[in-house]
Amino acid sequence: TINLFSQHYSKYTNHWYFHKNAGLDFSNYAPIADINGGINNTSSSPSGKSSCMSDYYGNLLFYSDCYHVFNRYHDSMPNGYGLKGGTIGSNSIIYSGGQNIIFPVPKDTSKYYHFLASGFSMDDSTAYYSIIDMAADSGRGDVVSKNIPFMNSSSTKAGVVKHANGECYWLILHKRSSNAFYAYPFCGTNDSIIPVISYVGQVYSNNWRSIGSITISPDGQKIAVTSSSQNVLDTVRLEVFDINANTGVISNSIIINRGNYDDYSFIAFSSDSKKLYAANGYAGNPVIYQFNLAAGSSSAINSSKTIIQYAIPNNQFVYMQLGLDGKIYLSHVTNLAADPYLGVINSPNTLGVGCNYVNNGIYLGSGHQANSVPSFVSSYLLPPMNYSYSNTCLGDTVSFVLSDSVSTVLWDFGDTASMNNASTLYEPTHYYSSPGTYTVKAACLHYGMHDTVV
Repeated sequence: TINLFSQHYSKYTNHWYFHKNAGLDFSNYAPIADINGGINNTSSSPSGKSSCMSDYYGNLLFYSDCYHVFNRYHDSMPNGYGLKGGTIGSNSIIYSGGQNIIFPVPKDTSKYYHFLASGFSMDDSTAYYSIIDMAADSGRGDVVSKNIPFMNSSSTKAGVVKHANGECYWLILHKRSSNAFYAYPFCGTNDSIIPVISYVGQVYSNNWRSIGSITISPDGQKIAVTSSSQNVLDTVRLEVFDINANTGVISNSIIINRGNYDDYSFIAFSSDSKKLYAANGYAGNPVIYQFNLAAGSSSAINSSKTIIQYAIPNNQFVYMQLGLDGKIYLSHVTNLAADPYLGVINSPNTLGVGCNYVNNGIYLGSGHQANSVPSFVSSYLLPPMNYSYSNTCLGDTVSFVLSDSVSTVLWDFGDTASMNNASTLYEPTHYYSSPGTYTVKAACLHYGMHDTVV
């Protein structure tokens, strides 16, 4: 007999907090509403998003609304206010904008980067970063460096994915009035960070076109880019590219053509990285589409376009985010007021309407509304590895097969009496000479993430 479970990394996304007073807790895999969050502001920009960070075991560390950084007790950190992604209005309401994202400082167990891709104002085109040290304030964390300029003339589009080596991170930004992607490798606190620049795709030539999002597939092989059109006649369209997580090079643009009254403002990948979902937002009819990225050519991908949710009266989609349970969550507004429900695509790996979208999929609680969802490192949402095996009778040679491709694997067959108790093959075999219970482990490097299947 062979025992099987996975020590997975996706608990980094266990806790979601977002505008306005909304939250989700994935600690038991299926999310429940969390009403304890400290974010009480409004996203006044079509790029305003929050970001959250939990530890390996799923314990909340901290989160940000673009203006504050909150600790795990939902209090603002001592120096955790005044970030460049927000401003305070005359009515004391905090308005936020810009796409912000958190990822660890490699080779440092206590520090994290907090990046804001351009500030609150469309006139501020600088990407900033701050550093959060979780060892500060008696382990509650504090912002030890704040609002450090990083890249000039940046759009609000930003994404982070693990490097193929499993240790580093790629921060992907896009230059304004350009078709240049800047991929910055973060490998440690003392590294010189020189971007890999890829000139590919459309030119985002004005402020509105610079507002939007970069979304990277969980397997780190595709990147989708969209803009806040504000006008269905705008010629800027949704694009999908290949991304090389080893070199940082972005290539092979595929244009996703728009129909009449489409804007494709909000996008998300399925957990198998083979389907792309696009929701109309500010300018288009409130419709959700699915595209099959495994269809082949650019024309085949465009032809795979399927409506999974027709327009809902008085409804407007706002943001989409893949969860660690493999479902996609959508914030929406009703009659231009934030809604206490999230829409849910329950089976996004399924082609067509079988993906099962439910508009009022999860209730956030009384007084809790959603006009955004958080941003995460895309690799943290990669499904866990698994393996299958056959020929398990005594005297047989057992065959093992991993569920997905890996960069490296080290098998431990749990047979300490054997001289051949380990293998680095993708599909190894092992002969067990005695009956018994054996615990088999496969330690994998899987699209930049370390995963151990037991």
